[in-house]
Amino acid sequence: MAKTSIEADFFAVSQPDLLSLYGDLQQQHKEKCLMVAMLAAAGLGEIAQYESARAELTAINPAWPKAALFTTVMPFIFNRVH
Repeated sequence: MAKTSIEADFFAVSQPDLLSLYGDLQQQHKEKCLMVAMLAAAGLGEIAQYESARAELTAINPAWPKAALFTTVMPFIFNRVH
């Protein structure tokens, strides 16, 4: 799915995020796929895969949403959960 080519799709919502229509859709899609891969690895306790996906996501978008949260909180969570 991460390698799938995507295009804009329009649907009715009460408050659409119009800025998402002007961005790089492939970039946004890749970032979302990396976020899902990162969370899946974290949930399975696969810290190396989590760090790899997080590093790749940070490399392609250093300002990705919640970067500071995951960088700060996840080491604490890994020590308590896994």
